Amino acid sequence: MTLDELLLEWSYRSEKGYPSLDSPSDVLILENILNKLNFPTQDIIESLKEQVTVATDDEINKEPPPSIDTDDEDEIRHLRTQLGSHKKSDLISLIKSMDLDEKQINKLYHRISNFGSYAPILKSLRASNYKELVVKRYSNEIQNIIEDLDPKENIKFIDYLSNPEKQVDFPTKPDGNLFNIMPSDKVPTSVMEKIISHTTQDEGKKGVGM
Repeated sequence: MTLDELLLEWSYRSEKGYPSLDSPSDVLILENILNKLNFPTQDIIESLKEQVTVATDDEINKEPPPSIDTDDEDEIRHLRTQLGSHKKSDLISLIKSMDLDEKQINKLYHRISNFGSYAPILKSLRASNYKELVVKRYSNEIQNIIEDLDPKENIKFIDYLSNPEKQVDFPTKPDGNLFNIMPSDKVPTSVMEKIISHTTQDEGKKGVGM
C-alpha cells in the first residue's frame, strides 16, 4: 500500500470522511492500518501530533523527539504533507496517479459510491437505542457488507433510511416473513440478505448471532 492509498483508506474509514488527529476513533483507525503494514505506529502518530500542533517558544526549545529510521522519517514526512483539506479534484488526481488493475478499479468504484452510507446508517442505529459503545462499529459493519452490491440498490437503501415517510411500520407479532413485509422497491432483497445473515458481537464481545 502506498501512502496515497493509506490516506484514502484512512479517510474512507473516518466518521467525517476525512481524518483528524484530534479524534480518538480516527487515531485508532490509523493505528490499525499502520499495524497491519508493520510500520512504527506510535512513532508515526506521535510525530504527526507534534507537527500539527502549533508550537510555542517553550516547545521549540524542548529536546527533539526520539530519532527513527530515515525511511520511516520519509514516510512520516510524506504522510504529514497530505493531511488537511482536499478537493474533489485532488481525489480525481490521486486515483489517476494509482496503478490499478480492473479488479481494484471496480472495488474502488463501489467503495466511493457507498462512501456516503455511513452517516444515515449511524443515525438510524442511534434511533434504535443501541449503546453508543457499539453503534459506530455496527454502522461500519453494515456499510462494509453492502459495499460490493449494485450501487443503485444501496442508494435505494440509504434513501429508505433517510426518509421516515417511506419507512415501513413493522408488525408487532413475533412471526411473519421479512421479505414479504418489506417491499423490494424500498429495500432491495440483496441488501436485506446481506444484513440479516451478518453476525456480530455486543458491547461485551459476546456473539449475538445473525
